[in-house]
Amino acid sequence: VAPTKFNVSQSNNAGYSNPNYGPTFGNGSDLYIADNANSNNTSYSNFPYGYSDTTGRANTLFAGSYNFQVTEVEVFGRQ
Repeated sequence: VAPTKFNVSQSNNAGYSNPNYGPTFGNGSDLYIADNANSNNTSYSNFPYGYSDTTGRANTLFAGSYNFQVTEVEVFGRQ
């Protein structure tokens, strides 16, 4: 998929963090990175929920399946 901008359909929690787990994006956890994500497959994609899907690939878009294991993640934000 070419670089794509996804519009937030529900503005609450477009991106948020919690000390008990990794970064999470979307009101319905469109993309959730679990704690110790490199050693388990409990991270998941519930996309689209808080973002609009313009690709038609839904929760398989980011990792190929609902649950996945993360090797590495890099998150950029604005301040």
